[in-house]
Amino acid sequence: MPATPTSHPAPLTDATQAIVLEPPDLPPTATPRVPPVNLPPESLTIYEPGPGSQVTSPLRVIGRGGPSYNERIRLRLYGEDGRVLAEHTTILFAYPGNAGRFSTQLSFHIDGVAEAGRLELDSFDRRYNRVDHISTQSLLLLATGTHLIHPAMQPPEKLAIIYPSDGLRVTGGELQVRAAGWVDSDVPVEVTLVDRSGKTIASTQAHFDAPQVGQLGTFTVSLSYDTPFSQFARVVLTERDPSQAYIVHLSSTEIYLQP
Repeated sequence: MPATPTSHPAPLTDATQAIVLEPPDLPPTATPRVPPVNLPPESLTIYEPGPGSQVTSPLRVIGRGGPSYNERIRLRLYGEDGRVLAEHTTILFAYPGNAGRFSTQLSFHIDGVAEAGRLELDSFDRRYNRVDHISTQSLLLLATGTHLIHPAMQPPEKLAIIYPSDGLRVTGGELQVRAAGWVDSDVPVEVTLVDRSGKTIASTQAHFDAPQVGQLGTFTVSLSYDTPFSQFARVVLTERDPSQAYIVHLSSTEIYLQP
């Protein structure tokens, strides 16, 4: 039986016509969300230990903050049941009335091998010596062993008050508050107006208009207030944990409130 002739492709030459391959259609991708505002830098930053750090005693804390009353920063270390394991006040390396760095140590003791902990830093307003900012960091506390420290960089302000600005004069019994930032859970942010004696004269709650929890968003709320005389007051934003047991973050700004 005769063999069936086989077909061989012609050799490639300069005259060979090119074959154009069309690229495959890629699936559509989501358009990235444009941040609605440029957030200011965090005014009380924990550089070390950073998120996810495993620490032993003594715990070294490095950060930046202020300005604060008498250049003081208060540190508290909490155990997983909320008990205070250590408390200390340190001083900013800064001229009076300015922000600066700080570095200090906290000694602590735990009964078990390890437990969850929370480091809290507080700064104070220079007029009335009241807490005006709180930053926190979740940690793993070790009774012994080798610590694992993750450093952190200067982040943006987590709860940024866009309006009113610091020192603004407000009149008319109505205050609009615009804010930007993000939260760690779906618990609403507390928006509070506090008078010079520390008494709350107006408050409400708000959720960030964000794609999901943990992403950047904004909100705008109005506070109706009544003040019998002109005074310095403070607008305070507070984020709490899902159980409402403690403060995750707090920021504030001072305004001059008029009837």
